[in-house]
Amino acid sequence: MLRRILEPRSEAAYALLRIVAGAMFAFHGVQKVFRVLTDHAPAIGTQLWVGGIIELVAGAAIAVGLFTSCAAFIASGTMAVAYLQFHWKFQFGASFFPAINKGELLSLSIHCLPRQRPMEPRSADVTKQVALVASLDAFRSTAQEAWLVRLAERGFGCEQGVVKCVHLALADLTGQLALQLGEHAQAMSDGVCALLGKANQLRAGIARIHQ
Repeated sequence: MLRRILEPRSEAAYALLRIVAGAMFAFHGVQKVFRVLTDHAPAIGTQLWVGGIIELVAGAAIAVGLFTSCAAFIASGTMAVAYLQFHWKFQFGASFFPAINKGELLSLSIHCLPRQRPMEPRSADVTKQVALVASLDAFRSTAQEAWLVRLAERGFGCEQGVVKCVHLALADLTGQLALQLGEHAQAMSDGVCALLGKANQLRAGIARIHQ
């Protein structure tokens, strides 16, 4: 029974965990990179400063659901290095335990971040994805023809075959990237709408209890 109640809400729960974890991770990067809201800002170019850049970029990517698996893997590795180098320091005895070496949050991040995943689009979004693919193909064809005409006008006709191959590769890469961004944006929008709906239901339930 409990599984039947919670399973429909699993995607929303994953989305909430991903957004909160990514935002908190990115905030630590903001502190280090922009030297704000902290009393221990690292010098530019140091290891801690570079780690702040990783935290900022990876955290933002995790929060918005962009290349989530790769960003989470990099973020987890960064936290593992920080835990080993600055907290555990390969010491045994009492310092082996995170509660003693003050590395609880880092240890939690190491195990939590790799489990972040983007929300997968639902079957109802297939029509939207097909329309997006069609529009991207049309844009790619139009841009490709325009570039080839322009290159021919500038005297690059003899190299048209090579240029065409390069343009095809670039157009395919651009189309794939745009499609992936569109899917992530749609999934994130659906997740936010679902969370807002659940919040409204919870607020209505609390209001009924108080009445």
